[in-house]
Amino acid sequence: VTKRLETLGYTQNQQKELSIKLLELISKSPSKIVNNFPLFYIDFNVDIKIIKKMLSNFPQKSLLIVEMGNRKIRLISKNGKIDANKLLQKFINKYKGKGGGNPKSAQAELEKMPENLLSEIEQFILSKG
Repeated sequence: VTKRLETLGYTQNQQKELSIKLLELISKSPSKIVNNFPLFYIDFNVDIKIIKKMLSNFPQKSLLIVEMGNRKIRLISKNGKIDANKLLQKFINKYKGKGGGNPKSAQAELEKMPENLLSEIEQFILSKG
């Protein structure tokens, strides 16, 4: 049992280190830039504590879109013009589900996922003007 716990601890630490490295790489190259807002699409489940720790690596005005699996999404806005919670509520209204947050960070579990989450977010930003 002790050996298994040590192995589990080692594996969890490795996963944390890999998440940090991946976020460092992702932060250097936005998936898309819409109206001068860099959008970063993260399609793996990463602990919010790690994201918060790495948030300073992302440019100002960034919007992070995290698809966490199991129809769960998280939006993190470093941008005063994009309200993460208001944007998320549009997805909840369109795709049904539950969730919420604040202008900087919001998460939801949707009944149905959009086919292309990044494109839908782009459309919401463009329609906002």
